Amino acid sequence: MKKYLKNKLRNSWLRVIWFYIVDVFNYLRYKFLKRDLVLVYQMGKVASSSIYNSLKGKNLVLYQIHRFNREYIDEVHKALQLKTGFIESKIVDERGIRLNRMFLKKHKRPIYLISLVRDPIERNISAFFQNKEHFAKKHEYSNIDELIQLFYDLYDHDTPLTWFEREFKRTTGVDIYEHPFPREKRYGIFKSNNFNILLLRIDLNDSQKEQILREFLEKDNIQLKNRNVGSTKSYNSEYKNFNSNIKLNEKYVSKMLESKFVEHFYTKEEIKAMRIKWLN
Repeated sequence: MKKYLKNKLRNSWLRVIWFYIVDVFNYLRYKFLKRDLVLVYQMGKVASSSIYNSLKGKNLVLYQIHRFNREYIDEVHKALQLKTGFIESKIVDERGIRLNRMFLKKHKRPIYLISLVRDPIERNISAFFQNKEHFAKKHEYSNIDELIQLFYDLYDHDTPLTWFEREFKRTTGVDIYEHPFPREKRYGIFKSNNFNILLLRIDLNDSQKEQILREFLEKDNIQLKNRNVGSTKSYNSEYKNFNSNIKLNEKYVSKMLESKFVEHFYTKEEIKAMRIKWLN
């Protein structure tokens, strides 16, 4: 019952109204009180919730957003409906489109963008399980092997490989691949098109992330608060079983690890280790 009510509220007009009130209030804070705008702006399931929750209460105009671009939003919804028959609520995405108009298209002051990077295979498995009830709703499975096949067949595995081009670049005009990424440091900071941009790999430890965020935002009192952790989810047991039993084929692993995305953010040694991990 609790989950049912939560889903109802998530897709209700009350949520739409609440978002609108918050966004107007934040716009006034941004425009008249000159609060810095910080966008934790990334594809889903890259451990962004801990960053977002750690920045709450820091006197910032703060958002956690996956999609701003209407063209990309339409592509995502159509692809999901075609593969699964599931029609995803657009409440959050419509908010993203509104925030794009309110802040990004008219911005004169620098905007802080924080985007996180994760092993794309690990990220895809996590995202699949986060939304498994939708992917498997019209596709029954009776064992882990059949669930693994659903993962291959139904999930959009290109999402982490193309998000920076199909969403980030379309929205900001910034091509992150034109900016060198210090792979050994596992994070990079640069400025482009009036954006201050932090690209951060999630495999840094928490103390390193805290120090990087303090440097980037020039705030001393930042401590990470872990949220939305997969190990605490109701699907944790099945998730662990999936990870223990999945045997990825070489074609799939090669596609993911030989991508421009992986080669930009990871060293050759790290990619070799990732290949061994997923093929064994």
